[in-house]
Amino acid sequence: MEILTAAEIKSASSELRRIIGYFTETDQLIDAATDISIAHNHKIYDSLYLALALQTKNPLATADQRIASLAIRIGIATELVEAEA
Repeated sequence: MEILTAAEIKSASSELRRIIGYFTETDQLIDAATDISIAHNHKIYDSLYLALALQTKNPLATADQRIASLAIRIGIATELVEAEA
C-alpha cells in the first residue's frame, strides 16, 4: 500500500471537486473532508460523508462502527444502524 503525503492528498482533491460538484457545493466540502482525513488518518471517501453531514448539519446514519465512532468524536449526531445479514 502506498502512503500519500498531505500535499499529494490535497493536490488530488481537484479531481474530487470536479466529480462531487455535480451534487453539492464542493470547495468547502472537499477542504473539510481533506482536513478530516488528514487529522484523523481516515479514508477520504468516508471523510466526505462526515464533511457533508457537518456542512448540511444533518445526522449521519451508518452501519460502519468505525465511521460512527469518528463522527461522534468530531461532533456529528450519529445513528448506528444494524447491517442486514
